[in-house]
Amino acid sequence: MENIQKIAHLLNKFGRKGADVIKLVKLLVIADVYKLRKYGSELLQREEYFALRNGPVPSSTTNLIDHANEYLSEQELEMSKKMWRRVSRRNNIWDMVRIKGKVDEDYLSEIDREVIDYSFNNYSNYTPKDLIQEVHKYHAWKKYETDLNDGNCKRVKIEKIDFFEDDEGPAKVEKNTLADSKQYFLETV
Repeated sequence: MENIQKIAHLLNKFGRKGADVIKLVKLLVIADVYKLRKYGSELLQREEYFALRNGPVPSSTTNLIDHANEYLSEQELEMSKKMWRRVSRRNNIWDMVRIKGKVDEDYLSEIDREVIDYSFNNYSNYTPKDLIQEVHKYHAWKKYETDLNDGNCKRVKIEKIDFFEDDEGPAKVEKNTLADSKQYFLETV
């Protein structure tokens, strides 16, 4: 339920208009990677990442946003449907997600709010296509770029340790912070 509240917290920042699904997912990726790089811990709990042509994708989070009932428990499905709804847009390839429930801030730490705010404040004005280009800069995705673009595979599991590579992707932190966070992450996994 914790990840549902984190998704809802970010979505709530967009107000009544909501957010494109791709934009929402990519902003969550940036927030999660920022927390990994700065603090050595995850924003999205128990998440598996996959490299797809559109960049790194948090599998469980995407299932929650999509209300993918075949992958969710009844409780997760029910709670996610209470918190947001999917809205199809005409003449646009991106679906929208709009908040409808009240966020329970007790599920978010001060650091969770910080990294979500970082992502929203720095990248919410980007288009979905721009965000895809930004997350393509992560080493964790770039190492599979050729195989994905050549059609040799549709998705590849990303090891979270690869997000600690110093690259040009969003969520830059100082090298010392990155090294310390990586060490902490390795000690706690």
